[in-house]
Amino acid sequence: MAISSRLKLICGGAIVAMLASWMLADLSETDWNPLVRTSEELEGNWREGDSILSLKSNGEYVCSGKECGSLAGAGTWQRSGDFYVDFSKSGQLLANWRFVRRNNVLVFAEGPDLESLSLRYVHDASNAGTKR
Repeated sequence: MAISSRLKLICGGAIVAMLASWMLADLSETDWNPLVRTSEELEGNWREGDSILSLKSNGEYVCSGKECGSLAGAGTWQRSGDFYVDFSKSGQLLANWRFVRRNNVLVFAEGPDLESLSLRYVHDASNAGTKR
């Protein structure tokens, strides 16, 4: 019986160690303070599932798809500080999302604080700098 308990303890410890290393590796792929010099780097299409959030160079955005939530339709966007974007409609702030870089791609992260951010829309860098 003692061997069975030790085996369970060893296996359990190994599983916990594997999960911890996987989670740390996962976090290390995220740059929480990416260098984004201009707002132009944020322009273009961002995707989450079938939804598309399009940030235009004139400060307008259009969001279509079921993941848009309160951003559905059209509104305005502007960079806020080094790592955030504000989304508004009719002068009312709807969202303040942080952008991060994950696997070399910009991603919007949403949440009330840094500890509870969830990664959302992924930037399609091939169309950055839209002019409409």
